[in-house]
Amino acid sequence: RETGVYDAHGSDGGAAAGRVSYLFGLKGPCLGVNTACSSSLVALDSAAQSLRRACCEQAIVCGVCLLLHPSSFGALCALHALSPNGQCKTFDGRADGYGRGEACGALTLEFSVDASAAKPGAVQIHGTSVNQDGRSSSFMAPHGPSQESLVRAAMQSQ
Repeated sequence: RETGVYDAHGSDGGAAAGRVSYLFGLKGPCLGVNTACSSSLVALDSAAQSLRRACCEQAIVCGVCLLLHPSSFGALCALHALSPNGQCKTFDGRADGYGRGEACGALTLEFSVDASAAKPGAVQIHGTSVNQDGRSSSFMAPHGPSQESLVRAAMQSQ
């Protein structure tokens, strides 16, 4: 197949957010986030921060996970990162890996000083925060004290 003019940025996952913003005429902060397991939550934190700083009046946060290439499963099996029964057992002594899944979700966010004036069906976000556990029991295992610190920071960011 011959390379077309859109191949260079059309195959770049980081360009997807810009293409959506361009298509719909959206303005304000625009970025793609890839942090592996926490991408959607990091994107939500970024959007919440932009709303709090009045960089925008509304934000669209989307998360997508597609498991398209089989080689990643082979590598994760060799690493013993996947749970044999496909289930995550986070913070459980029986934890033996994680389960992979595909999903897609989207939220529209608005900043509101008065939660009682929220639109019907709206859900209030009480706080967001981002951190990295640093050196802990393993690269893929959550670190209890770091997670506790993260939740405290999120609740203080209200």
